[in-house]
Amino acid sequence: MDVFVVGADKALRTRVWNGSSWSAWASLGGSLTSAPTAVTLGSSRIHVFARGSDGAVWCRALTGMTWGDWFSIGGTPAAGSSPAVVAYNGAQLDVFIRGTDDHIWHRATFGPRQLPWEDLGGHVTGNPAAVVRVSEGLDVLARGTDGKLRRKVWSSGWSAWQVPGTALIESSPAAVAWAPDRLDIYARRVAGDKRLYKIEWDGFQGSKWIEQMSGPVCDMVGDPTVASWGWGRSDIFVQGADGNLWHYAWTGSGGWILGGTAEGHAALLEGGPITSSPVAISWKSGRIDVFALGPGGALVHKTYETQVP
Repeated sequence: MDVFVVGADKALRTRVWNGSSWSAWASLGGSLTSAPTAVTLGSSRIHVFARGSDGAVWCRALTGMTWGDWFSIGGTPAAGSSPAVVAYNGAQLDVFIRGTDDHIWHRATFGPRQLPWEDLGGHVTGNPAAVVRVSEGLDVLARGTDGKLRRKVWSSGWSAWQVPGTALIESSPAAVAWAPDRLDIYARRVAGDKRLYKIEWDGFQGSKWIEQMSGPVCDMVGDPTVASWGWGRSDIFVQGADGNLWHYAWTGSGGWILGGTAEGHAALLEGGPITSSPVAISWKSGRIDVFALGPGGALVHKTYETQVP
């Protein structure tokens, strides 16, 4: 497991978990002005993307044990926004940014070949989210300037922008596809409501949107993160207004599991209570790793692990 952060010197830093211990932090250089986004392409290649100090998107790739040089793929991401990147069909990377015009921009890369940036429109705020679904292809999601969720789908061509729900949201969306015809999207509802908003696309029940307006009370700040270790399971982590990490799980027909503060044992790399929105990943059934910043910019790590029947 590889972890990436941007240091106070704006350089990319990485730390690696080998299954039993963490490596020392290593600097990968660069001059970055956004949080990094990492994606794997195959079993031995990692690409890391971020906004550079020149206002373009920059990338550095690890092949096997060797890091390549930094290179720019252009684009004009808005200040304070981070790119969303997904690996598609085993050989393609799709990069999405919110541009300085508040449109979603997209660029696809196939190894050394890169298609031009394309303007997908949208009039959005915050950071986009992107998800690959086997049956339909690719979904890109964002919060519209009117506060409603926006969605655009690639399936042999881009659809028009859709407004799948009715709720007003204050955060960037987080999404996960735990089945070919299933997409779960989470966001923070508008101030005063304090509920975690959930909307799902269910291709197994008539291909329709199911909106949950009565999710769990969730006094959160920032953006949620979601991970799935398998069929019917979504684990959502948020930064609470009290500074703690909070965990909610959705189990499909079993409904919500509300466990309070995050379960599992805590393994602090450095630091203490979280001061940023968390990021969660799942790399095997029953296991989720959650990362966030702590006081002073240190990285905090928690593991969530359970036995799956």
